[in-house]
Amino acid sequence: ARYHPSKPIQLFMSTNTIDFSVHHWKDVLETYPNIQVVQIENKDYFKNTPLAKWYESKLWEFSAFEITHMKQYLRMVTLWKGGGQYLDLDVIIFKTLDDNVFRDFILIGDNRKTIDDSAFHLSRNHPLIDKLMTGMLESYERLEDNFESRVALKVLKSHCGNPAGTPYVNCTDVQLLPYQTLPHYHFHSNNWLVPEGANEKELRHNSKERYGMHRVYNPMMTFVQDIKTDASFNRLTKKHCPRTVESALLLSDTAS
Repeated sequence: ARYHPSKPIQLFMSTNTIDFSVHHWKDVLETYPNIQVVQIENKDYFKNTPLAKWYESKLWEFSAFEITHMKQYLRMVTLWKGGGQYLDLDVIIFKTLDDNVFRDFILIGDNRKTIDDSAFHLSRNHPLIDKLMTGMLESYERLEDNFESRVALKVLKSHCGNPAGTPYVNCTDVQLLPYQTLPHYHFHSNNWLVPEGANEKELRHNSKERYGMHRVYNPMMTFVQDIKTDASFNRLTKKHCPRTVESALLLSDTAS
């Protein structure tokens, strides 16, 4: 929202219990009027869509990855309803995304054998959407955490006319962007975006050269505990998402 003030940003939430009058919500929504919070009821949202059968089967209720799978299917239904760009909430954007680059795109994973589903864009009625939904409906695996990526890779290879090889050729209606476009930062990884203890010049260079990063948080720490460290990626988060950091710290102080 900060770097795209003229674009509508929709935040979908499966709840109707949010109090938008509290400080952090009120502050964000007043600062970024292009943000719209869309509260949905899952049962109604899936109704009359190609994935209604999956929801009604309730197989997801018996999965150890119920929340992850529900998220994956909800965003696919959302894509089917209106198209557009999806970003995980922990993707940090450094600058305005170029429409020539981030239009009808899919990210290729860092091992070049998977799809990175943290960010993608498909226009409304793009033929790949129906193919992805069919693949997810026919190949649901409740015991597999990120089965969606495997299904998407298979569908993409077929769609691009290269089922026997990698999906890096013959894709005329979808861009396949490399992992480095929005690289992950894992708390346990040595693959730093910038050196630890980087100076401000190095941080500015990083922000200029990249569009953003996908920040994967340490599950052993809360966001507030994590953000208080002086790691380089935390300094980038504070620089580009100051409202998020400020609200998190305020909520922490209030709770304590």
